[in-house]
Amino acid sequence: FSQHVGIPKINSYINDVTIYPNPNNGTFTLKGDSRFMINDLRITDIMGREAYHQLINQSTQATIDISQ
Repeated sequence: FSQHVGIPKINSYINDVTIYPNPNNGTFTLKGDSRFMINDLRITDIMGREAYHQLINQSTQATIDISQ
């Protein structure tokens, strides 16, 4: 029995996505290469409850502010 949670095959994307700065104060940049278009960002807690959601206009880079 196996169950996948989160992004499927995360290892295939691990080198294609950068999040910086790390650590941060709640504002960070999410950047992907040209093959990785960001259009929907969801951050969940350890129980799978959605803590943050933002629609992004199909970009390879987005600045996220969850400090509010």
